[in-house]
Amino acid sequence: MSEEKDLISVIVPVYNVQAFLPQCVESIINQTYKNLEIILVDDGTPDESGKICDEYQKKDARIKVIHKQNGGLSDARNAGIEIAQGNYICFIDSDDLIHKDYIKCQYEQIVATNSDVSICLFDNFFEETEIKDFEVVNPEIQELDKHNLTLKLFEKNNIHYICAWSKIYKRSLFETLRFDVGRLHEDEFIVYKIFDLCKKAVVVNVPLYLYRQRQGSITKASAYKQKNLDSFYSILSCYEFFVGTEYENLALNRLINSTAFIYCVAKARKADKQILKFLLGEYKKYYKLNKTKTLKQRLFYFFPNVLAKFKKVN
Repeated sequence: MSEEKDLISVIVPVYNVQAFLPQCVESIINQTYKNLEIILVDDGTPDESGKICDEYQKKDARIKVIHKQNGGLSDARNAGIEIAQGNYICFIDSDDLIHKDYIKCQYEQIVATNSDVSICLFDNFFEETEIKDFEVVNPEIQELDKHNLTLKLFEKNNIHYICAWSKIYKRSLFETLRFDVGRLHEDEFIVYKIFDLCKKAVVVNVPLYLYRQRQGSITKASAYKQKNLDSFYSILSCYEFFVGTEYENLALNRLINSTAFIYCVAKARKADKQILKFLLGEYKKYYKLNKTKTLKQRLFYFFPNVLAKFKKVN
């Protein structure tokens, strides 16, 4: 499929990334799929990132720049959604990179399979990582109906599904949905709602998205604060969404297991006693609702601090 009938909106929230932004934008403008609307959202950045956005806008007519007051990642994504004109939307974090065929490959599969969302794999990379180019030829794909797509949310290794990036979406999915503003773990507050609107998805089993690992990112803070509890609330919101459905027990088990893990993380990062008390209380509350308790869940219920001492959380 060589035709580029559909305009695809690429939304890039920008904040304090002057060292990484050019590499990210270059990976977008050099996509083999050219019919793009590239929306760079300057979220009130205090560094030179906003100026870099303006310079790229002068170089490429496909680029639109929004300058706004700082509102966080979700608010920046929402601002991009509001002006997006494409039939499809994707989100790229401004310190990450995408393979040259990232959009072409996912677009071809979402059209060929008549899916609502296309999902690709991703690789982590560091500053010292050598980025190797490769050709994408006859990629392995997997088609998922709504049921099997939803089940992916509850698998142990669900990381490829719960992030907003590494995907291309039909624009219609965002007619009513927006990201929760002011949240950490903002992706997990919306992805299950998006999946619930999908009739079908396609997975491209190729790592076309490169996720940068760096110090100082918003999810890597060493001290555990009240705000970090958004990781718990995101999973709680998913459980509450599925109460009364066939997925309720799966969502409940995920909530229980995740709460135990979050407690271990909070304890390792020296959270105050009120946060730890809250998490233990929530664990016990939902543990009691579970009719299919596992051995690990029972052990944590009675010996949380013993397990937290030995739990690997990094």
